[in-house]
Amino acid sequence: MATPRPRAWLLPALLLAVGLAPTVSQGAVPRHRAPLILLRGTGACLSLFPRGATGCTPAAGFTNPEQGVAMSPDGSTIYLPSSNDALFGAVRRDPTSGRLSQPPGAPACWKGPLAVQDDPNNHASLCQPARGIAATTRWVAISPDGRSIYVASGPEDEGFGPDQTDAVAVFARLPGGGLVQDSGPAACVASAPFQGCSVRPGMSAESVAVDPGGTHVYVGGPVLTVFARDPGTGALTPSSCLSAAPRSGCGSAPLGLSLQAPVFGGGGRFAYALGGRRPTPGSPPDAQAILGLSVDPGTGALTPLPGAGACDTHYASLRSSCTLDRRLGPQIQDLTPTPSGTDLYLASTPVSYSLPASPGTPFQTLALRLDRASGAMTSSGAACVSSVPRPGCRLDRGVGAAHGFAVSPDGRRLYGVTDTDVVAFARRPVTGALRRLGRPVRGCRDPAARCARRRQPINGPQQVLVSPDGRFVYAVSSSFGDTGTVAALAVP
Repeated sequence: MATPRPRAWLLPALLLAVGLAPTVSQGAVPRHRAPLILLRGTGACLSLFPRGATGCTPAAGFTNPEQGVAMSPDGSTIYLPSSNDALFGAVRRDPTSGRLSQPPGAPACWKGPLAVQDDPNNHASLCQPARGIAATTRWVAISPDGRSIYVASGPEDEGFGPDQTDAVAVFARLPGGGLVQDSGPAACVASAPFQGCSVRPGMSAESVAVDPGGTHVYVGGPVLTVFARDPGTGALTPSSCLSAAPRSGCGSAPLGLSLQAPVFGGGGRFAYALGGRRPTPGSPPDAQAILGLSVDPGTGALTPLPGAGACDTHYASLRSSCTLDRRLGPQIQDLTPTPSGTDLYLASTPVSYSLPASPGTPFQTLALRLDRASGAMTSSGAACVSSVPRPGCRLDRGVGAAHGFAVSPDGRRLYGVTDTDVVAFARRPVTGALRRLGRPVRGCRDPAARCARRRQPINGPQQVLVSPDGRFVYAVSSSFGDTGTVAALAVP
């Protein structure tokens, strides 16, 4: 009797079962049942870790990139901030192969005057000096035309002294992804006199965003500042502001919440911002909400939407002004709109939990539906996947603490990261419903774990990006000794 031939899917399934992520060597991407395939070989990943993750090319300029990573509209360059240092880096991307590089001779990173000079992990000596970079870089935003880069930075610890400045550095982006800065005050805006920057007293710079039309820039924090953007030079001129606390010259932020830089819907007519209130810096929030706002097309000013659908929250203390959403947990993060503007995806997690998360820890990946005419948000009929039973959510005990989302250009997939892995969801564009696809691409976060000892390129993932053609996904990691790694994955 002839020996039966093994089925085509058997080997990949066995590899996944033992925790080995599928990989793609240099060359064509084969057909595969896995939703994502980790690339291997030259350009598959870049790492700042001194010895480097296995197969990763040494890189410079993005220590601990926890959030605010951005890809240029043409998909040629990824820019990464450093949550613990005064520098940020640029990574080139090959649009055909999806592979990454930092070409010799081209600036790989930029540094401010407060960059740590004696840390062998940050490679600051390779970085080009720049103005308007405070103690830590927090967020990078790119204008829709790809011509301007904005880097938000601020103090590493809240306190007093010369290193407590918040700033936004302004760069003109060259066709190859390099950056140049104006020699005058237009090069940057700061909350206090700093390196010759123009001064905007009281400005917070926790996050930054550019509206879809490229006419205004929003800098978020306890004071959300709106700037008019010069489309030719990228220079910023203050326009208006909303403050969580009473402040001369600023309007009052809705519900007295600190507002992060918004995301946009309705072709830029509406904005959605995550608002929060913390008793002390660094403490868990005692109130948090997603706020819908209308955008003045001329001035960029933000005004709360009228009536129902203007605010969504978990916190009963805000129920007189907001819709109380029973799907949400106490910590909301990562507002991510779909390309069509019909859904706003977000993550909901406990305020704190230990790694690994114990069974029964509640995590939700969910959406709010957006009305295209009014901008109103509603949870009715919107997607929700929950790791524990939750009203209005589909139960999926394997969903994990998904966050750091990105939506594919066609709107059919949602990608994210957990504390260890990269996950993919299939999305129905009409309903927004989500279904987790297969097993995640395995990573880790524990420095003693086997994958960490092998220098796993996905170690403490923080965020994902999707290429403009939807063929590649990039996982950005920051964990323990692995000070910064970008890994490329192919969509089969």
